[in-house]
Amino acid sequence: MTMTLPRSFILYDEELQAKSSHEVVTGLLENTLHQSRRANFLPNLRLSDRDAMVIFMLARRSGFKPEETRLTPEYVAYLLRNRRPLLPAWFYGGFMGLYNSLKFEGDRITIRPFGGADGLLLVRKKDDTKSYFIESANNQSKQSGKLISGVATPSFEELFLGQKSNSGDDDELERMRLWRARSSLFVRWGLEPARRISLWKFIERGSTEPITEKLFQECFGIDYAKAVQRVTEYSRTEVRQPIVVTLSRASRVPAIALNVATAAQVARIKGDWERLEVGYVREFFPELVPKYLAQARLTLDRGRVSESRNSQLLAVLGLCERDNGDGAAAKKFLEEAIKVGPVRPRAAFELAHYRLLEHRANPGGANGKISTAQASEVMAPLLASLAQQPPLHEVFDLIGQVWDRAESTPTREDLATLERGFALFPEKTHLLLRAAELNLRHGFRAEAAKLLPEAVAMLDKLAKRNIIHKKKADNLKSGLMKKVNGLK
Repeated sequence: MTMTLPRSFILYDEELQAKSSHEVVTGLLENTLHQSRRANFLPNLRLSDRDAMVIFMLARRSGFKPEETRLTPEYVAYLLRNRRPLLPAWFYGGFMGLYNSLKFEGDRITIRPFGGADGLLLVRKKDDTKSYFIESANNQSKQSGKLISGVATPSFEELFLGQKSNSGDDDELERMRLWRARSSLFVRWGLEPARRISLWKFIERGSTEPITEKLFQECFGIDYAKAVQRVTEYSRTEVRQPIVVTLSRASRVPAIALNVATAAQVARIKGDWERLEVGYVREFFPELVPKYLAQARLTLDRGRVSESRNSQLLAVLGLCERDNGDGAAAKKFLEEAIKVGPVRPRAAFELAHYRLLEHRANPGGANGKISTAQASEVMAPLLASLAQQPPLHEVFDLIGQVWDRAESTPTREDLATLERGFALFPEKTHLLLRAAELNLRHGFRAEAAKLLPEAVAMLDKLAKRNIIHKKKADNLKSGLMKKVNGLK
């Protein structure tokens, strides 16, 4: 996951805390260190918006060593899970299975051998007909381990598409643990220097194309059956050897030039954190929301007094009011912000949303449609958001709403943007449905003929996974099939 808006890290000197806070942190340290003696515990809280992230950390000025700080698995999982296009599930599961076996030392990353305290050990029976995975976790005896499963070599569909085998094993938890173990083994095999470029190519293409055996062969230069043989050989010996990755100079952490923050910068960073705190407090301590909201507004207002024309600060002010239900104030701040300069992706979306609501209430076009000028006014911040990271599915949804209600006719290029949205967010079925409908309405029959069957297939998948109720899916499919047949 990448973000146009820089991630913020707020480090607070632990030695400046009140005595009561020290007692809480001491308790956290005691509870954590007995579980993992090799980790230094850095108390922190990560709060995220759809386009931003802020991390607050308690650190001791006299003993803080950034080069020894390790990213938590939860943080790494967040970045991988929210990457767009979506990473293949087998890579996400496999890499996270490996993550605890990574060791960071300056310019070197070492992937420890399988079978360590945090790894998965693969052993094979003498006849080589079955693979057994043993979990060697901290809470289990290293002598005995725990037998997860013994099954034949996974098919291509089982490993890369997550399909169930025909073994009749109904233990879903065991199946998933075994799948993750196999994925970790394959990822580790792929991370060896001779195969690393091929692995990255397979991941990258598998994020935007159907994963097939043909794609596998194009990336690795061998078919899946041959790869299985090589992974089997690898699992017998090489898996017990470390993999060492030496970072290039370009990959090293750059030198950071420190500056004394301006009042507006302090207000934006601290105020954005306090804005996000309000959402956290609303979930767990709703009675304290007024106090936290007042503090966030006070911080942001102080910054505005010192620098009234700061687009990012004004954007945070707008989002603060949007999150807390004052639409009029939110739109006012967001309009001010975009007049001054570029704004973050979510601020651009929220402004476009307010403009569309306003124009829908007072449409300037014929037959209750919004006029071309009104549509352009809504589209301007949406297109600005599309040029930034991360992409937001709400932006593509709103673009679809604009073309659904505008009196002007979208071009084929305009509608292709909606299809790009579905490629980035395949779980948002409504983006595909709207793209198919608009292509059909505006005469792009070839594109509609391609998209409509795809929408039908997607509804089937969602119904099978209980993401959408079967009756609703059937009704939608019935309507779509009539349109598909009408195109034939």
